[in-house]
Amino acid sequence: MSEDPKPLDIVHETPLDAAPETVWKALENDDLRDAWLAPAEVAAEQGGPIDCQVIEADPPHRLRVAWNGADGALQSEVTFTVTPRDGGSHLRIVHTGLGVRPVSDLKMAA
Repeated sequence: MSEDPKPLDIVHETPLDAAPETVWKALENDDLRDAWLAPAEVAAEQGGPIDCQVIEADPPHRLRVAWNGADGALQSEVTFTVTPRDGGSHLRIVHTGLGVRPVSDLKMAA
């Protein structure tokens, strides 16, 4: 009998040449966020639809959201942390609770 796989965490950090307030605007504005992160609408053949719910917002420092797939396969959280740095900001994105899925379950865009 196999055990359920442990959830994965993905962490991405990057310096940005924009003030924390500007980065925050890109996080909270649907059109701006879609342009650099991902479209709010995810096609069914790519695992959508995905429901996004804000859990915590502390502008312009921290945004935490829950992402839940309609089929129950995706239940995770994404935390965006923006800190000031000389000449701009530092953005840290942590996506937690991702399950490991067999390669045969992955849906690739054509």
